[in-house]
Amino acid sequence: MDQQREELALANREQESLMHFITHQIKGFLTKSKGIFSLALEGDLGPLSPDMKRYAEEGLRSGNQGVSMVQDLLNASNLKKGTMAINKTDCNLISMLNDIVNENKTAAADKGLLLELNISDPAINIQADTLQLRNVFKNLIENSIHYTPTGSVKVSLKTEGNKVIFDVVDTGIGLSEADKKKLFTEGGRGDDSIKINVNSTGHGLFIAKKIVDAHGGKIYAESAGRDKGSRFVVELNK
Repeated sequence: MDQQREELALANREQESLMHFITHQIKGFLTKSKGIFSLALEGDLGPLSPDMKRYAEEGLRSGNQGVSMVQDLLNASNLKKGTMAINKTDCNLISMLNDIVNENKTAAADKGLLLELNISDPAINIQADTLQLRNVFKNLIENSIHYTPTGSVKVSLKTEGNKVIFDVVDTGIGLSEADKKKLFTEGGRGDDSIKINVNSTGHGLFIAKKIVDAHGGKIYAESAGRDKGSRFVVELNK
């Protein structure tokens, strides 16, 4: 029995290593494709006809989605193996959120959504891994935009005592009680979210929770039910 367990554990490790290698390779190919489409759209490859520009824009969007999906899988694999490093430095949360919101204004406007950012303090800095924390906030904001057909997505950042509280409130598809139980688990996705985003890996919130946990913080979601919007909250120590 012990030998069988060892053989199974070895097979699992070998499978994880193979998947890690494959996803790294795929990410490399997708990144190269993104670069080519970007060059075309920037005019470096000569003038584009309207049709060619539309195809290049679609190619770039698909490339971005592909890289994001593969990165989620890599991050989840690294978290499971305990190889994702957290490197804390001085992190300017206000600048970070302004950048993320500005990056997503077009996506929100294309859906007719109101995207707001409200910050209560003139300066909010903490010791954190800037890149990893940015991925958490970016994931939550982009999810809210993606799963909100109409209405608004409101992002806020404030301090309360020795805590920093980030939240994003939307008027989207909401969450059932069953959805809430699966949200932050590996591969966990709400039933309605699967219908809207068939390309989701279900790892985004799982990764976000691991990153927030590594910072000694807390992440959770609230919703009055399906079609009643959602609120996602991250609490961090100052």
